[in-house]
Amino acid sequence: MKPRFLKILYVCLFAGILTGQVAQYPGGVATESHLKKAANNLQTTLRGRIAAGDTLITVADASRITADMLLTIDSEIVSVSAVNGNVLTVVRGFDGTTAAAHNGGRTVSGFIDAWHFEALKKEVQAIQSALGPGLANVNQSGPSLNAATYDWSRTPGGSLTVGVNSVTLTTCPVGVNGTDQGHWLYISGGVGAAEKVLITGGTCTTGAASGTIFFSAANTHSGGWSIQSATAGAQEAVQLITTAGGRGSVQLNASVLDWYAPLTINTDNIRIVGAGSGTQIVQNTINTDIIQVGDGTTKHNAISIENLALLNSASLSASSSGYAINCRYTGLVKITNVRVYGNTRVWRGVNVEDVIFFEIANSRIEDTVSRGMHVEGTGAAPRGNTDIKILSNTILGTGSDAIFIGDHSAAHYIFDNEIYGMQESYALRIDPGDPGNFNYFIRDNDFSTNEADGGDDAGGVFVGEYVVADLSNNTMNAATSDVRPGIRIESGGEARVVGWSHTGVGQTAIENAGALLLTSSTLNGSGTALKGVEVLSTATMSNISANQFLQYPNAPISLHASALKTSIHGNTFRSISDSGSWTGTPADMVASGNYGPETAIPAIASAATITIDNSPTINITGTTTITTINGGWNGRRIWLIKANSDPVTIGGGGNIPAARVLASYGVVTLVYASGNWY
Repeated sequence: MKPRFLKILYVCLFAGILTGQVAQYPGGVATESHLKKAANNLQTTLRGRIAAGDTLITVADASRITADMLLTIDSEIVSVSAVNGNVLTVVRGFDGTTAAAHNGGRTVSGFIDAWHFEALKKEVQAIQSALGPGLANVNQSGPSLNAATYDWSRTPGGSLTVGVNSVTLTTCPVGVNGTDQGHWLYISGGVGAAEKVLITGGTCTTGAASGTIFFSAANTHSGGWSIQSATAGAQEAVQLITTAGGRGSVQLNASVLDWYAPLTINTDNIRIVGAGSGTQIVQNTINTDIIQVGDGTTKHNAISIENLALLNSASLSASSSGYAINCRYTGLVKITNVRVYGNTRVWRGVNVEDVIFFEIANSRIEDTVSRGMHVEGTGAAPRGNTDIKILSNTILGTGSDAIFIGDHSAAHYIFDNEIYGMQESYALRIDPGDPGNFNYFIRDNDFSTNEADGGDDAGGVFVGEYVVADLSNNTMNAATSDVRPGIRIESGGEARVVGWSHTGVGQTAIENAGALLLTSSTLNGSGTALKGVEVLSTATMSNISANQFLQYPNAPISLHASALKTSIHGNTFRSISDSGSWTGTPADMVASGNYGPETAIPAIASAATITIDNSPTINITGTTTITTINGGWNGRRIWLIKANSDPVTIGGGGNIPAARVLASYGVVTLVYASGNWY
């Protein structure tokens, strides 16, 4: 046994140097002061005797010695803190050794000591523990499986009858188990109509040499029929991830993938990832979903669908049920860069039912038979839809509402979408039938029905009862034939409309049957539109302030006499062919400071009864006594002027109780209250 080994063994056994090592990682990063430096063949001698308590020692040659080195003198290890020439500042009795006196001339050596080994070992162990076996603590996304790897087909032989069947598979396909839930297979070939079948039981386990699967068939099958994956291996890959604990991704190749049944995702933390628009999933079965997320019974979380296209086979007729993506009772669902080619065969694009934290972004839904998106919950918490984000999508050519939001849905954010070409109904319909305070934020969207495939009954945004909607900085372009308004506010609904840019041809821009704040908006009638704003009899508040009304052939604002709390302030009316800016005079109304009425001074010939427009200043011509003036609302103030030398009597009957003379070149001021002018 070599002397050096004996020395280390002695230190290990008697000096306790294997204690006290603590890894710096992961709480910190190990430095040279923790790991210590070393150099090959380092040796010198002491110059002079040192006592046990000395921390400054002088050596013959310190040229190769640096701070953070360990030196051995006899049986003592010292740690070098600093070097000044040949004088070393040291920590005595390092790593469990004993500080002692040493005579001059004793050898000072730089060995690889137990500290070096133990410090390094502790750091390696700490790093491995942090990473986990197989990088389990790093690979949080789980395995990534390519669906094509798990596509399979078998020809078991024999015949199938209508009803429950048991089929033996020699070598159970990987990802197929008799206990699977929501796992569809596809039977085709031989004699009998092809069909999808759902696994209901059996002894098969993934990869087993043999096993059975049970399913119920709708048709008989004989001859050379085969059974295969219904989703080109995607369901099998999902099943493998589910069995392994439910975290991972399924990769779909850039190709046309024929599916015959829905892909069902009933586990947590699953990503379905395509290769962009080159991944085209073609559903070959009518009236069924293409992807189902959740089963509506057990809640699942953290599902992502990305970078693929969904469509129905051209050989199919139009579906009357089924969604491209159907999300039911889930949390944290995200759809990104997904395209739904409806081709008037996919019934609806995306369904969101009882989902918390849902986001669809940068996607495109087009030409569905019915709605592009359907968002509706089934009850109160934990059911219902909450925190729904619809961001930067294109939705066009839908058979009815582009986006429908129904019961039990609150806190929705609908930003920066392009929605156009609806064939009927609304671009966005928010119509919950259940009571509650439902808040929606609808901003920076482009709504348009001015498309060749747009129908003659399409509109912009429907704000239903119980809804509080914030519509900011949206645009609306309406086709000639459209009859639904750009915004419809139902009785009991409220909308704050800021920066609404509306160009409408033959269409009312806004209908208010509830509560409306309209400000900083531009409504352009293009010379033919019906109305800018129509305030209906059930309206409880209409604040129309600081807007522009352009190119309306008639008065752009229509007010029902029964409307409440109507306020019209600071608007600009330009290029309006009719002299009036609004029609109707609700008693509960105020108006002032509107450019157009305020700047116009119409001339009206005196008569027993005259009707004035919205201008506060009127030039009266003629000398016939005026006893009744139509066009008043409570608090309205008008100025009657006589711009010539013929005086006229105002009042003394009708709705002007007190008579007074409007003198030549004079002014009479009247205020309307409770049916009379005073």
